[in-house]
Amino acid sequence: MKKLVKTFIITFLTIILCFNGTNLAHASTIDSTNPRLSHTNMANFLFTASNAGGEVVIQYTGNVESFARADVNVKIQKRFLLLFWSDVDEWNASSTETSKILSHTFVLNGTGTYKAIFTLTTTGTDGTVDVITKEIESKY
Repeated sequence: MKKLVKTFIITFLTIILCFNGTNLAHASTIDSTNPRLSHTNMANFLFTASNAGGEVVIQYTGNVESFARADVNVKIQKRFLLLFWSDVDEWNASSTETSKILSHTFVLNGTGTYKAIFTLTTTGTDGTVDVITKEIESKY
């Protein structure tokens, strides 16, 4: 019986470490994308969680010949019970400038692992859209 309990505990802890171990390297992450899309030439995403809050930065450059508008949506989530995420806050912004840096600071609910889900939607002059979605985790 003791051997069974030990095996269960070791397996459980191994699974937890596997999930948490991958997130430790993402304390502050920039994710750069050079997509092959119709209206977007470049996009950079940054998310950093700290006691000062959650800072997000989105930088994009649109295709000068076909760019009309960029819309940004960022959703912040916090991990709980090791496997689940709860919504903390959400932010939306838009711009008609071909190249722009957009930033926002979120209020965070204490220490833990947070995830920013970025959605950059670039609309072309012909009405078609490019959509780039990125997820970046940060722990403090």
